[in-house]
Amino acid sequence: MEEFFNLVGLQYFYNRIKTIFADKVETEEALGNKVGKVQGMGLSSTDFTAAEKTKLSNIETAADVNIIEEVQQNGVALGISGKTVNVIADANMIESIQQNGAILTITGKAVNIVADTNVIDAISVNGANVAPVSRRVNITFPTDLGGFTNTPQFQTKNQVDTAVAEAIGGISMFEFIIVDELPVTGLPGKIYLVKEDEALLDIYNEYAYIDGEWEKLGTTAIDLSAYWNTGNLRAITTAEIDSILV
Repeated sequence: MEEFFNLVGLQYFYNRIKTIFADKVETEEALGNKVGKVQGMGLSSTDFTAAEKTKLSNIETAADVNIIEEVQQNGVALGISGKTVNVIADANMIESIQQNGAILTITGKAVNIVADTNVIDAISVNGANVAPVSRRVNITFPTDLGGFTNTPQFQTKNQVDTAVAEAIGGISMFEFIIVDELPVTGLPGKIYLVKEDEALLDIYNEYAYIDGEWEKLGTTAIDLSAYWNTGNLRAITTAEIDSILV
């Protein structure tokens, strides 16, 4: 017999998972706050050596090894007044070069401009060139079937509707008829249902009259033997859940 989760078992399983993860998080937090042991060091020891202390004491107050000693503009040293350097920007300096809105890369002092190889040289309609007027090319398309040279190949909506109606006009819709017994002959498009057994509710054999003979098409019975029912299942127990989560 197979087990399944009912509402009680699912709630119990959920609470167990919450408890397991909560304990795990609490343990990890506790380990994260601990002080790691260093070989040869006690809790009150320090690894800041006397040599490092001497080196630190010999550094002058406010010393800066990265201090700028001189500022230049285009190779010319600029004067320092107090702690200020006045740099005058060139108002005519070119900041970037663009091609079609895209900024080009400057290598050294050179800019390489590549011509666009995808420029359209001409526009044609059916092989005939169309001349632009004021940078504009006007291409006229037909607005009705009369403007096309192969009009006979097109069909109007009415023509299509008529063709479809003629194509499906001879198809009969199937109709199911329940009878106590099969008649001598049957009608086209009719499927006759004959009860298989009076003791069996709503189970019929299906017949159609084809080429002067009755043909059995099938039955309305459905085989559910391969399906589970409630008798094949039982709810999993909390003890079984505990054994899974060990």
